[in-house]
Amino acid sequence: TELNEIQNWGTSLGSLELNIMNTLWSSYRDLSVREVCEQLGPEKNYKTVMTVLNRLVEKDLLERNPSGRAFLYRPHVSRKSFLENLAGHTVKTIFQTYGQDAVNEIEFATKTNQPAVRRYESSPGEFFSAMRRLIAEHWGRSSLSRILILSVIITFLEGLRSFGHKRTK
Repeated sequence: TELNEIQNWGTSLGSLELNIMNTLWSSYRDLSVREVCEQLGPEKNYKTVMTVLNRLVEKDLLERNPSGRAFLYRPHVSRKSFLENLAGHTVKTIFQTYGQDAVNEIEFATKTNQPAVRRYESSPGEFFSAMRRLIAEHWGRSSLSRILILSVIITFLEGLRSFGHKRTK
């Protein structure tokens, strides 16, 4: 089931929630809590992962189905739909907070950063290194700097034509 309206869950996901969602989005089948834990690595606590999975069900991002004595989890929303809604929510919030000029700046930054997006598509690691540098150098300067950094990130995500289908190493 895909969402028809912008949801607010995109801004409230923690790092473990995002890691779990990415694990399930990249899986070819439904996964149990134990399987999710195995994919996340040995440092993840079973009960913590189970709690977060259940919260993601409550947020309507995952579906939970019984399978014997366990439950199997699967995404209720595609990665593409999630990112579209997240980008929409971000732009809507920026518009409500800063007005049309800020949205125009995002549109301008999106267009001017397309060549960089194409370069980084083949090397996501290089993109993330560049983003870390950009954030470290400019994040605290102004609200507009933060808006432009977010627009670069959104542009990069939009540039990945098949959300959830390209794998990074």
